[in-house]
Amino acid sequence: MARIRGLKVGPFICALACLSVQWMLIQAESPKGTEGSCKPDDEVCQAEQQKLPGFDSGRFEKDLSDLFGKSETCTAEEFENDMNIMGPGHIWCQKRLDNGEWYTLSQKSYGNYPASGHNAGMALRSISKIFVSAAFMALTHTPTAKDAGLNLDSKVGDFFKNCGILEKATLRELFAMNATGIDNRIAVEVITQRQKEGKPFDHVGFPSICDELGYGISECAEKVVCPAYAEGNEYDSEKMDSIPDSTCTNLNPQCPQYAANGYCALYPRFMAQACSPACKYFCCDDEESKDNCLMLNFDKKLCKTAKDEQGNLLADTVCRRTCKTCSHEEELKLQGWHLSFDESSMKPAKKIRIGCVYDNYGYTLVDAVVEKATGKSMIHWIVELVMKPLKMTVGLKCMGFSANEEDDMDSVECYRAPEKIEHHVDSSLWPKSSSFGLESDTWISNALFTSARDFVVFNQMLMNNGTWNGQTIMQKEDVDEILNPVASYAKGGDCIGVQYFGLGAGYCKEPPMSQDEVIEYYRVHQEIPEKQNPTLCEGEDYWTWAGSYSSRFIYLRDQAVSCVLFNNHGAYKTTHGQRISSRTHIYGHKLAGILRRYFPKL
Repeated sequence: MARIRGLKVGPFICALACLSVQWMLIQAESPKGTEGSCKPDDEVCQAEQQKLPGFDSGRFEKDLSDLFGKSETCTAEEFENDMNIMGPGHIWCQKRLDNGEWYTLSQKSYGNYPASGHNAGMALRSISKIFVSAAFMALTHTPTAKDAGLNLDSKVGDFFKNCGILEKATLRELFAMNATGIDNRIAVEVITQRQKEGKPFDHVGFPSICDELGYGISECAEKVVCPAYAEGNEYDSEKMDSIPDSTCTNLNPQCPQYAANGYCALYPRFMAQACSPACKYFCCDDEESKDNCLMLNFDKKLCKTAKDEQGNLLADTVCRRTCKTCSHEEELKLQGWHLSFDESSMKPAKKIRIGCVYDNYGYTLVDAVVEKATGKSMIHWIVELVMKPLKMTVGLKCMGFSANEEDDMDSVECYRAPEKIEHHVDSSLWPKSSSFGLESDTWISNALFTSARDFVVFNQMLMNNGTWNGQTIMQKEDVDEILNPVASYAKGGDCIGVQYFGLGAGYCKEPPMSQDEVIEYYRVHQEIPEKQNPTLCEGEDYWTWAGSYSSRFIYLRDQAVSCVLFNNHGAYKTTHGQRISSRTHIYGHKLAGILRRYFPKL
């Protein structure tokens, strides 16, 4: 596909005054919609509110100002020290009305955001995932995919061999970051090596090692991803056993008493990490039987004969780990352990798996399967089936693509994340270009650029069940598939602040219970309630996800409401040890809570 430089900005923006509040009427390539930002007692505002009865736009703007207002005047020092400050950002929220029109609830830039506003291009990082899912669902309806038998139930092993346990993974599981066996081992190895070499490293191992090696998609799968999981690979047996593992160790002498007091239900995250055996969470030997298990460890033949007083094999009851009667696959499925990079010890570590295992190489496998099946990688299908039909002009040009050979791309503003704390509050110091190419060539889950305008159009398509401007981009059942909570992390787990994960998007079913509610539930039912989640969910029934540079989307599908927050934060830590871009998990979910108050669940 041709990559062309340059762009001419088409018909742009004209401003209309609505008393003291500025109205933006977006023309030409911009999404059509009714502006809703005005004073409640204004005559024009009253006329507009007839289109959305009961919506108090003045109050809504005040709530947003309370949440994001500090961004307008903050210094670099204040930004670094206060994780509640968004910094420069652009917010655009819309609702689809019954007549099909789009009503803009709010659109505003905060702080020193680029003057191009909704047309400033930013790297999406992790929220590229939902575009990958959308393009894949659209692809499954093409003759190319049908002839290749490509669908969500396709398995990695149908297209690639020597991938070990990952050969059993379906594409649906990979999209949902829920494939048995994925344990983040490649990223951990990359981060460990970069740390030894004194190189800066991203918390998820970005950039991809395949990018650094110059591999293509299929080459990355065949030479890096699959070998890491193949039988007899370097992470197998001895190396894994040498990595510290507290899965089956009570780290506190009070663990049995804590368990007896119901803490396994009340504090599942803490108890899973500190008192796993006491809570019988995972595949472990029984603490009281450790002497018997030690005996079996010396003579594994006894695993087939040694029994307890009731005649049960110890290998099936209290010594399952020693006798390895719970398979590695079973242990992973039971959320046993996964690998991580421990930034305190600067070494690989096994940690209790109580949530999703965030691993971008899973999406690389999807990309490789698609390339193998169709002859084209996912970026081709994203561009042709999603971005071009939706006229996502800025995103295309930031990545070096163009729909027209005559396009002049020099005036497009594309930005990368700043590298210094003091640069975050001043967008004039952000790395800027008319085109950066893909953010990653082999992590399609982190590859894309778009603008807020581009993303709003994508949101309109999803909230309209797959159609936009009279075009069918995907079927309603495809949208249902993407926004379906495939992977559940209830009962103590979470997936980066949410309770469930679909195909490229996280889902908050409801806010977590209060401590008193959990205690009462456990007293009555003697089990962990589904709502006991250490999540950041601030409302019920909404979809959301964020990228490493802090941009985020929010969907209230029942109300056809969507929001995008565009930011440009670095994915590194401040001097206080907090990752600067993780603040999106604070104010992003708070925004979702505000939206739910104005648009209650139907």
